[in-house]
This record gives sequence, C-alpha cells and structure tokens, in this order.
Amino acid sequence: MACQSIKSSPARVSALIAAVAVSAAFSQVSILVNNVGYEKSGAKRAVVQSSTAIAGGQWYLVDAQGNPVDSGALGAQAAVSGWVGRVFRVADFSSFDRDGDGYKLKVGALESPGFSISEKVLQAKTGADQVGFFNGMRNTTSGDNSLPVFSRATPPPTHNIYGGWNDATGDQGKHLSHLSFANYFNPQQIPLVAWALLHAIELQPGVYGASAKAEAAWGADYLLRSLSTDGFFYMSVFDNWGWGYTTWDKPEDRVTREICAWSYKDGIRSGDYQSAMREGGGVSIAALARAAKAGISGESNAAAYLAGAKRAYAHLKANPTKYQDDEKENIIDYYCGLLAATELYNASPGEGGYRADAREWAAKLLSLQSEDGWFYSGAAGGGQGAQRVRPFYHAADEGLPVAALARYAEVCEPGPDEMPALRAAIGKNLRWYNKITYNEGANPFEYVKMYRADSMAAGSSGGGNLALGRPATASRTEANNAVENAFDGVSTTRWSSYQSGAQNDSQWIAVDLGAVYKVDRVVLNWETASGKNYRIDVSTNGTSWSKAFEIANNDGAGRKEHTFTAVDARHVRMFGITRNLEYGGFSLYEFEVYGELNEPVVEPASHVRFFMPQANETGYWWQGENARIASLSAAFIMGAPIADPSGKLWYDTLFAAATAQFDWILGKNPFGICMMHGYGASGYPDYPGKPGYAFANVKGGICNGITAKRADRNDMEWAPYLNTDTPEENWRWIEQWLPHNAWYLTAVSALSYRIDNPIEEEEVSVKYRGQPVSPRLKISTLKGRNLKIELPFAADQRTEVVIYGIQGKKLYTYNMRPGERSAVVRVPANIARGAYVVSIRDMGGKNMGFGKVFLK
Repeated sequence: MACQSIKSSPARVSALIAAVAVSAAFSQVSILVNNVGYEKSGAKRAVVQSSTAIAGGQWYLVDAQGNPVDSGALGAQAAVSGWVGRVFRVADFSSFDRDGDGYKLKVGALESPGFSISEKVLQAKTGADQVGFFNGMRNTTSGDNSLPVFSRATPPPTHNIYGGWNDATGDQGKHLSHLSFANYFNPQQIPLVAWALLHAIELQPGVYGASAKAEAAWGADYLLRSLSTDGFFYMSVFDNWGWGYTTWDKPEDRVTREICAWSYKDGIRSGDYQSAMREGGGVSIAALARAAKAGISGESNAAAYLAGAKRAYAHLKANPTKYQDDEKENIIDYYCGLLAATELYNASPGEGGYRADAREWAAKLLSLQSEDGWFYSGAAGGGQGAQRVRPFYHAADEGLPVAALARYAEVCEPGPDEMPALRAAIGKNLRWYNKITYNEGANPFEYVKMYRADSMAAGSSGGGNLALGRPATASRTEANNAVENAFDGVSTTRWSSYQSGAQNDSQWIAVDLGAVYKVDRVVLNWETASGKNYRIDVSTNGTSWSKAFEIANNDGAGRKEHTFTAVDARHVRMFGITRNLEYGGFSLYEFEVYGELNEPVVEPASHVRFFMPQANETGYWWQGENARIASLSAAFIMGAPIADPSGKLWYDTLFAAATAQFDWILGKNPFGICMMHGYGASGYPDYPGKPGYAFANVKGGICNGITAKRADRNDMEWAPYLNTDTPEENWRWIEQWLPHNAWYLTAVSALSYRIDNPIEEEEVSVKYRGQPVSPRLKISTLKGRNLKIELPFAADQRTEVVIYGIQGKKLYTYNMRPGERSAVVRVPANIARGAYVVSIRDMGGKNMGFGKVFLK
C-alpha cells in the first residue's frame, strides 16, 4: 500500500478529473446494481437511492431489447443511521432466473446500468482477468536478485529475492505481510495471492488452467527465494514507496531499496525482517505446501516447494514467539499456523505430525471465541488465568479464521470427538455476522458489518504501542511543536520543550496510558535536540513518580530503545536532566510505550460498525475494506457446509450475504462505483502516486474501497481529494492492492464450486402446520433433477405438488393421479438448479406438508 503525498501539476489534475466523473455527491435518484452480473440461483437485488423521499412503488426488469420480463413492488423506504442525506428502497428480483446479458432495472423514468444473469456469472465474466491482474502486477526489478539486507555492516549482506508481485499500483515494494509493529493488523499479501490461485485451480480446474498455474508458480518461486538459510522468510522489500531514504537515519547508512521491516506512515526501517507465523510466515508455508500438492513447477519444482515449506515450518515451530514484535502469539498466528499445518498435512499426510499440529492450532483459535460467536484477538498474561482481549477485527483478512477452520475440516477430517465442536464454532461465528449485518439497523446493501473496539485505546490492551494517541502533558512546549506530536505515530512531527532565553534543562513529557500496565519497554525517537542524561519515570496516579530507567550519556539523535524490569504504570514520563545541544531543548519525534495489561481485563467498549476505525494501533491504516468483505464472502461460502450440512444456513442466509459483498464491489454501493477496473458504468482513475513509480490500473484490479468518513465515523467517504491539487491522498480509496483480488478470487472460485456441488440432504424433512409429519410423507431428490413424492395417504382428485422459488413465487404445479401414494415428478428444464420449496396440497387446497429441496 502506498501512503506518500506529493503535489501534482494543474495539467495532471485536470487529466485526472476528466478521467472519472466521481465525487462524494450522488445524483438525486439512482438505481444501484451489480454492474457485472447476478448468480442465476442466488439473490438478485437492486437499491434505489435518493436524497429525498422516493416516490412510486413499482420496479420493472427489462431485457437487452427493452422488453419487460419481470416486475414487483419496491420495499419500504429506509434510512441508514449516520449516512447523511440518503434514503433507500430495495427491488428484489431473486425469483427471476432467465439467462441473459444486458438486463436493466427501471423505476419510473430511471434506468440502472446493464448486467447479466447466468450460472457462475462472476467467474465467467471476471475470472480470467483476476489471473491477468496478478500477471500485470509482477515485479521484475533486476536488482532484486542481489538486494541488500538491512544491516550496519559495510557492505551489507545481500539476498536473491527476485520476482513476486508489486504490492499495489503505488507500491513497487513486495510484502509477505507488514504492519507488524501493531501486532493485530498483519495483512497476508504475496503468500495469500499464491494460495488463492492454487485454491481456484483446485476448485475449478476446468477454468483456471495453464496461465493460473504459471502465475501460482511465479509466486511459489518468490516465496522459496524469500526463505533464508536460517529457515525464516524475509518479510518485505521496501523502498519508501519510491522516495528513497528514511527521515530518521543517516543517508549514508541507507539504500533506496532493501530487505527490511518498516513501520508507521513514514516507513521507519528496521532489521525485524524475519516473518513470524502472522507476519507472512504461516501463509507462505501454506502456499508452498499447496503448490507441492498441486504438482506445479516454475523455476523450482514441487519437491523443492514442499522441502522449503517443511523447513520453514520446523523453524517457526522451534521459535514460536521469537519474531513477533511483542513476542506473543495471537489470533493471527493461530489461523496462519492452522493453514500452514493443514496444507502440509494435505501435501504429505502421515508425516511430521502436521495433522496433530493442525488440531492444536484449531484448538488455540477456538479458545479465543466468545459466547456470542465473535473472536477475541489474543490473551493478556499466560496459563489458565490468561484474560482474552480486544475483539478481532481486520481491514483485509477478517474471514480468514473461518476459512482456515473450514480448510482444516475439509483436509484433516476431524473425528467425532472434535467435529461437533468445530461445526458449532463455525456456525456461531457465521450466525453472529448474520445477526449484526441484518438485525442491527437498516442495511439495504447487506454490507457485512464488523464488531470492533470503540477506540484505539480500548484496542491497545496487550497490543502494540500503548502510548499511541493517548493524552499527554509536558513541562512546556515550543510553539508549533505540540505535545501530541510525540504520540501520533508520524516520525516527521515532533514535540519540543525549547524556550528562547530560558533554562532548557530539567524538562519532561508524560503520557497517560488510560489503565495500569506492566510496562517493560520505552522507545524514544530523538530529534537532533536530544537528551544526554534523562530518566524514564512511571506512576500509577500521575502524582507520585518512581524511576524505572536512567540514561547517563546518550550519544545523540535517533531511535533509542530502553528495556527494563516490568513495572506497574499508568503514566510514563521522560524526564530530561541535561541536553546534548548547547542551544535547543528536548525534542522527540515519537515516544512509544510497551507492556501488558496489569488490571483484570475489562471488556473494551465495542460496537457494531460498517467500516474500520480510523483510530487504531497502526497509527494510520484504516482502508482495505474490499479485501475484508471479500474475505468474509469466502468465509460464508467455505464455512456454511461445515456449520450446517443440511444447507439451510447456506441457502436461507449466507448465499445472499456472500453475493451481496460482490455486489458492493461491483457497483451496488452508495457511490455507484464499480471498484473492479475495466468493468461497469462508472469506474475509478489511476492512482497518481509518484511520477514514474506508480503505474496505471490493471484490468480486473480492485481498489481499496469506501471507508468511514474522517470527519464523522458514522458516515462514509469515497475519494474526497479527486478534485483537489493533492489527488495522491486518494491512495486510501482508489489504489489497487493485492489482497482485494486474492480474496475475491478465493470467494468466487469457492462460490462456483458450491454451485457445482450443492449442499443437500438426500431426504427432506417435511412439516405440517409447523410440526414434523409421518415419516411416510417424504420428498426426495433423484438423479436427473427429479423429485420423488411419497404420501401417507392416497391422492385425491386435486392433490398437487407445487414448486416455489425461495422468494415465494410459484414456478410449477404437478397434479398427482387419484389413488397414488407416490410419484416421480420431472422438474421442467426451465427451472434452474438451486434451492426451492415443495408444497403438497390436498383437495381443499390446504397445505398438507412442505419441505426444501436443492435441484442439481
């Protein structure tokens, strides 16, 4: 992800504005639809949006020639709490299932963009361009075959890390993961792409062939090159988004592009480049093992991929907490470790204890589930007294816990002692998302909501920098160098105590962490005006202070890390005794505090929201929503048959929820933007970035998406700088990024597989007046899409078998012959495969029983 800011020429801004007619404003009334297509057997809904009350009540579906083919009444008008100036009505045409292109929805004189209806429509229309997108994102920087590794040595060591994929259209860096400094926000990047391609190849081999295999091999080769001789993966290739040197270090010690870790918006580099499970290591292992199982080959072959996966897994298993920034495992380690062990077992069953390890990872993951079904992020402390902390929420991979559990259930085939609990856990999580999405206020787009900590402070317990964004005070402050600058996560803003003509020794700056922690580490990023002799003081009440650590002779500016015996502290203070400069005061770019929650964990204030909180432990990252919702689509599709083998959860609830997220990405959103490049009636522009560094949109690429509004977290925002002289700031919205497409590909291929392999019961339970009836009344599916009806009574002159769509529309009636007790009903060819309700009616037209069936 790029996060730089530059000025553009007026000509470039004009060209950008001309490229897309998009802004935060919307037309007075518009019909919002999936601009690509709706699944034939799934939910099909459009949203009518207006800034005022929506008049009229009828919608019409017209074909490519403009002929009406279906109609119905609009749903009741609704407003979404916080979404200012918008009201909505929903048009539901789910029962219409005739194949075709160029359909449009009309309401009065309004007309929607065109769309298709067919089976596996999204895979058919967009699948090839997903593979093409990754191909277009390949990184072929020749210098990467001997790239410096972050080091103080002269010359620094080098490593061949050629290949892989550019992370985003404004970032030619390469990342297995990043944001490790925040501990709870690691996104899975390059390894997820390789795994997603292999997932699609396995589920839809007739669709994803040679080109997809070649792309997966390109990724597997990169992961193998990223593996060090010690057994860890190098996490990132970073070049400050094309800007070169960092601001905090000496230029002569830095190179433009190198293997390193980085943190915060300004890309502060470090040597913490070893990938823990959550930092790309686990999913890299999973991707390599899956590549071996698939038998693909590129520069290397299946045997080499598997050997690399095994070596990396053994290394991380032997060093379970060595590489995490806080040296603790959390939920991300658990689900990444689970995926790694599962794929290793799949590639080499019976070896290495991988199945037993997968079971252990699954148990750790499930130990973090709440009674309501959502997951905690981790635990403070250890042993049986460990307290679970912070609801798990994530801007890119929120569906990965369930996706990993579903993959485990499929591959490792848990036994009867484990499977019921696994089914129940996945079911609880999926039903939780259904509850907060559909039962927490109006949600006409069916956008899957998140449950998250209300603030960064509540989310920080046991996590990363505890001081980030916290209230702070100082003995005094130089104008324009405010005290809060030392706690904003930005290494170019600073606090300074300097006062002209005054005594500038003996000054301090203190932060209130909001709760008592076991503090054991402080990091100070000094400006040139640094402290020579200073103390770290702590207090539980802000009044009585004690010394935790003292530095007698600091050698100058830069990041200084101070570790000491853990001490109880709510307030932490840097007390500057003497300065390094004769002129100037004490000046800090950043003041970071780390520790563990000491008080009994109080459940953080949490809320159901639409979008990521902009105040969080990363200090700046809150975009990426399209990856998040696509990952949850994947979780719904993969998890539904595990949670409920009858298919009821899938067909009644999750099928519609999963496809609604695709609808949002493909144009059915409040801004009417199709966020897959090259599709739809209204798209988004190229990300400007740094000239000569950022590159043009790749067809099929998905951008970061719609976010909460910065000025009002209850409202939403889309690319607010498009019509300004700083359009580069729109990287949060319009930049294409690998995880969006990786999750979209995972979810769409899983959906196509589910359509090909429906969830069904051989025999449908039948009810009469809400109660089960005699077992002799049965409705069974047969080969050839036929139904077998067995009655507990002889049919009379008007006994009917009626097939209804899941929206209640009557599709077909079969009259049984008088005296018959059983019959085979041949379902007409024009009734598509999918879920239906079958009703049995007697002579008086009363419902004698009904059941749900799935027609292949």
